[in-house]
Amino acid sequence: MLVGLILVVQPRTSENNATGVLELTSRSVIVVELERGGTQHPLGMIVGDGTFIITTWAAAGSDEIITIDSRDGSRRTANVVMSDERLHLAVLRVDERLEIDRGELPLLADMATGQDVFVADGTGGLFRVGERTADGLIILSPTTTTEFDVTEGAPVFDGSGKLTGLYTEETSTPCVVPIGDIEGLLKQVVGD
Repeated sequence: MLVGLILVVQPRTSENNATGVLELTSRSVIVVELERGGTQHPLGMIVGDGTFIITTWAAAGSDEIITIDSRDGSRRTANVVMSDERLHLAVLRVDERLEIDRGELPLLADMATGQDVFVADGTGGLFRVGERTADGLIILSPTTTTEFDVTEGAPVFDGSGKLTGLYTEETSTPCVVPIGDIEGLLKQVVGD
C-alpha cells in the first residue's frame, strides 16, 4: 500500500459523472505545474513530507533542475533525484518543503480492463482502460470522439474518485502509469 506517501483530502463520494468526480478530486490531490518549454506545463503530485514530487518520466524529460509552480502561486526549484524511463516515472525533490494541508490519504485502486477512468487535469477526459503494454503502461482509449489535449503527469481516477495512476503518452497513445508502479518507486526513493 501507498500509506503515508500521497497527501490529499480525499472526498467520499458516490459521484459517477465526470464533472462531479473531477471537481471533487481536483480540489483534493495536491498537484504542481512543472515549468517546461511549450504552452502546456506537465503536472506532478506532492508526496511524502512535502519535499518530494512524483511525475512521469516524459514530464521531467532530461532536465536535472525544474521550476515548480504550486497552487498558492509560489515557485520553487526542484532537483530530479530519480528518473526511470523503463518505469516511465520521475521523482523530484524541492529544497524547501511545499506547504500542504494534511488530510486523509487517498483511496487507491487498481484498474480493470474495460473500466472508465478520468484524467484530472481540467479537460474532463474520460477514458476506457485497455491492455497492459510490454513495458508496463496501461493503454487508455477515449470514450468519445472529442479531442482532448491531456496534460502529461496528470492524476488518473476511477469513477468513485480513487487514484489509479498518472497520465502519460507512448508514441502518441494515451496511457497510464499504474498506481502499483508508482508505489514501488516511491518506497525505493522516499521510504515508508
